[in-house]
Amino acid sequence: MLADAIHWLKLSFAKRVPWLGDSHSGVFWQKRYYDRNVRDEREFTKKLRYLHRNPVKRGLVKQPGDWKWSSFRHYALREVGVVEIEWNGRPEIARQRPK
Repeated sequence: MLADAIHWLKLSFAKRVPWLGDSHSGVFWQKRYYDRNVRDEREFTKKLRYLHRNPVKRGLVKQPGDWKWSSFRHYALREVGVVEIEWNGRPEIARQRPK
């Protein structure tokens, strides 16, 4: 399970951080990450808009397409970029233009 893998990764790393020491009194990781399934296309679009607008909102870029690590240019312009988009586990489908 992903949760188990993340748990062991964090635990292993935290044991190696010198400033945490044996007491583990320091805090290195944030609280548990949250994940959830996207139920439908409407919710997918809402989450995708949030992801695309976030670098703009934080003042990192002026336009969503300016963020190198964004999928915006793929979805808006159907360009293949740094971020590989998979569709049902098949990246070649994501690269095709819709008809």
